[in-house]
Amino acid sequence: KCDMDGLQTLSPLARTQSNLGIPEREQQIRLENEFMNAEKLWILTNEIPFVCREIQIILLCCLEILSPKTMNALKRKYPEAYAAAQEKKKELETQSAEGLDEDRGSQLLAFKSETNAVLKGQLRLEGWNVTTAEIMLQSPKWNKNLTFKTTVGGSVPLKVQQIHNAYNHLKMALTSVSDLEIAAAATAKGFNRTSIIHLTRILSEVSKSLREALEEFLMPNKDVFPENLVSSVHSTHTPVFQPPLPPDAIIEVMLSNKEVVINAYCLQFLDPTGTKVPTSRNSHGVMGQHQTSILIGQIFKGRKKTMMEVLDQATVRCKALGVTLVYEQTNESYRLAAELMDKLALF
Repeated sequence: KCDMDGLQTLSPLARTQSNLGIPEREQQIRLENEFMNAEKLWILTNEIPFVCREIQIILLCCLEILSPKTMNALKRKYPEAYAAAQEKKKELETQSAEGLDEDRGSQLLAFKSETNAVLKGQLRLEGWNVTTAEIMLQSPKWNKNLTFKTTVGGSVPLKVQQIHNAYNHLKMALTSVSDLEIAAAATAKGFNRTSIIHLTRILSEVSKSLREALEEFLMPNKDVFPENLVSSVHSTHTPVFQPPLPPDAIIEVMLSNKEVVINAYCLQFLDPTGTKVPTSRNSHGVMGQHQTSILIGQIFKGRKKTMMEVLDQATVRCKALGVTLVYEQTNESYRLAAELMDKLALF
């Protein structure tokens, strides 16, 4: 870490100004200014580069965990920091008893609800994608109490949007850290009030991106049922689920409080008068294609005309090691940025 001991020799002798003549006071002021300028130069040439490198390593480590694909572009742009980030990632994995599955940071999460509605299965989380999943949903209030099973594993993965958002925020923070390094080097050659304000503004952008990334891990996704009914139903009927979920069932995967949350809703469609719409199913509890199309059409007519009742629901929370590690490391980066901001305030 940076050592400020060498600067202490520049500190003026402790004497009160009342006992000094005008020349002595001017000499003391000059020495104090020299000391302050030396301290500022030290921060610009030592502290900021050191902290920037630490944050770069942490962010590259986090991005490596969150990304479902190899980051060749970042590897070329930050060769030394990227190599250090790989070592840090291995160290974090070693410190954990569970460890991350495989070198890409994928995890297999098993889940089972303890509620009236049974929601259980397993999913593999790789970066921001659920690449494979086996899900079973059953409720005595829905689907004739028959078990509905579906999987994820085709060419279209199930994206956990908050993880992708966090990745984008961290990538923006990484870019701002690089800008901070360049600005600090330029300021060290001749700093003034304008250049210090510019440094503070860049560091504020770093902190803002880090804070927004942290919020993605803590706050529930807003673009889910029932806040966004159309989006929820539409996601149910993409090629993600095989076989597709019936329109009277919704399954969502999101983050909340640093955990992976799987929500399932069993629904009952109602006509404009509030009367239940009958749903014919086969012996396996699956709707026919014709009725599925009709019900989806009713939903997309508009929210005001969409009427449905939640018959049952289930929620399962899973701890994902990759999510926990990235949150903790992002929080550490935020702390380093805050400490650096305090030092810039001395300018």
